[in-house]
Amino acid sequence: MIKYTYNYEIQNIKNTGSIIEMSVQVTRRSTEPRIEFVEGSRPPRVRKMSFDSYLYGRVYVGDEIISLNDEEITTAEDFYRIVGVSIREPEKLRIQVRRDTFYRITIRKLEGEYQGKDEWELFDFEIKWRRGGMPLGVNMREVQDNVTICGTEAGSIADGNFHYGDVITRVNGKKVDDTKSVKSAILEGINNNNLTIRSSAPDSKGQL
Repeated sequence: MIKYTYNYEIQNIKNTGSIIEMSVQVTRRSTEPRIEFVEGSRPPRVRKMSFDSYLYGRVYVGDEIISLNDEEITTAEDFYRIVGVSIREPEKLRIQVRRDTFYRITIRKLEGEYQGKDEWELFDFEIKWRRGGMPLGVNMREVQDNVTICGTEAGSIADGNFHYGDVITRVNGKKVDDTKSVKSAILEGINNNNLTIRSSAPDSKGQL
């Protein structure tokens, strides 16, 4: 049985990040990268990323593509021209990106608790990006019909905010119960630079 109300207590508001340049390497699996850029942006800035893109997890919404395989990239057409060449697969792509890592995270505790064998606390994590770029960095798996966090990537947004064993219950207000739907909903939020994740965690009261 679940019991909670929708009154919020703000726990933490945090702003962090800067603009950095970095190199990433990916293996091209097809000539279709499944990525969209902001129209007219120079250098091209990623507007949207498909979950099944081979760039997923390496290039993020908001990234500016500066060079590809040591060739300067100034327009989206430059990017598509290089990745669209039909040659033997797979091929390594060396991508230089400019990334805006600024984000704001607001953590709100919901009044009420999960009732059952254990007591659980509910939190909403609202994440806003200036223009995307900073990865969420959460790893998850399905455990007993729940989507459970099984790890976070060091230096990511999730690092220090989400913890092993937390259960993701809603993303952007929608109930989720499998990793596929969670990842799809998270990506949709990232594409819009605004993401809210509701998670439950064991009540820490009385723990050392």
